[in-house]
Amino acid sequence: MREISTEKIKVGEHVLIDGVEYMANRADIEFPCKGCAFENGPKPCPDFIECNGLVFEKVKKEPKYRPYNDVEEMIADFKERFKPKDWPSYSMPLIWVRLKSSTNATYFVYGYLPNGVAIGIVRPSFLVLLEDYTYLDGSPCGKEVTE
Repeated sequence: MREISTEKIKVGEHVLIDGVEYMANRADIEFPCKGCAFENGPKPCPDFIECNGLVFEKVKKEPKYRPYNDVEEMIADFKERFKPKDWPSYSMPLIWVRLKSSTNATYFVYGYLPNGVAIGIVRPSFLVLLEDYTYLDGSPCGKEVTE
């Protein structure tokens, strides 16, 4: 990825514009580019040289996750993400997880340990929980890292 420059931009190249990452794609016939085109339509940009025929699309970054620090963080994150309505705020939510290597293997989290949880006959750490399991909706069993 590079900052705006006077060099020719190539299709597939990532550029950084005002702190936002974009990827150059070829403009289609219905949306020809005059200068630089961003997702809101053509926008002249004198900083790019010879970029006719390109459309710049904002790159969507996948969120990153880390293992939970403790049980309290896991429960708070679960309640925030899934907003269980049927449980009082003081009760423990019913948390189910799925093994990534199997689409059918689901487990109920029935116990909480200092460094992990109890599911089935295994006691995965929070790191193993993040690496090997997801919640039933497919989201990672970990805390999202905000940058």
